[in-house]
Amino acid sequence: MVLNMYASGVHCTHQLEMKAVYILDTLSQADKIEQATNYIVELRERVENLNKRRDQLMTNNSGLITTSIELKDLGSVIEVQIVVQRDCEIKLHEVIRVLEEEGAEVVNATFSTHGNYVLHTLHARAQSSRIGVETSRVQERLQLLI
Repeated sequence: MVLNMYASGVHCTHQLEMKAVYILDTLSQADKIEQATNYIVELRERVENLNKRRDQLMTNNSGLITTSIELKDLGSVIEVQIVVQRDCEIKLHEVIRVLEEEGAEVVNATFSTHGNYVLHTLHARAQSSRIGVETSRVQERLQLLI
């Protein structure tokens, strides 16, 4: 009879522990859903801002645009935006080479066209998070390149 009460107590404790784990998992799932929802909202806002920025870069007051290079430090990622006329031959492999020489690894590259202009967007992350990438130096080298 003592053994039966002990086993019953162990079983009850196990049930309470499992219930606590389930509640914690439920809370963490709710937190994860909230984080995912917030992240999606942030991404939508970022896409809207980037679309507005692209439109601004593509045209200025006279309707003409010169070649432009812009770097943004987004924490662990660097975003490089290059706007050129469609007939301008840009060598993206040279841009990637500069980024790699400065300690960055290109993780994504896209382009879009708007009229007579092409917008190239590259995302790169530092190969070593301790060292990072000096964006001002990358900017200088890319200006000389293009």
